[in-house]
Amino acid sequence: MYLIAVGRQVRSARLSRGYSQERLAELSGIHRNYIGLIERGERNMRVGTVAKLAEALDMSLAELFADLPRHKAVAGPSPDPALDVL
Repeated sequence: MYLIAVGRQVRSARLSRGYSQERLAELSGIHRNYIGLIERGERNMRVGTVAKLAEALDMSLAELFADLPRHKAVAGPSPDPALDVL
């Protein structure tokens, strides 16, 4: 679900700037085939890849993720007690 939503955000931002997938690939240093896979939600990305896309689109990471669906928190303790202090 999130991969598709992020892909849609990337595509929307790319199109609003008038960029082709090839142009976004040039600006980001990411292969254009991979751009297509990302936009279709078919590939998971590393944080560095997302940061490259955001920079190429002249966006912050927060802006890129702003319209994503919110994940509901699960009540109860975490499986790792060390995380309960976070």
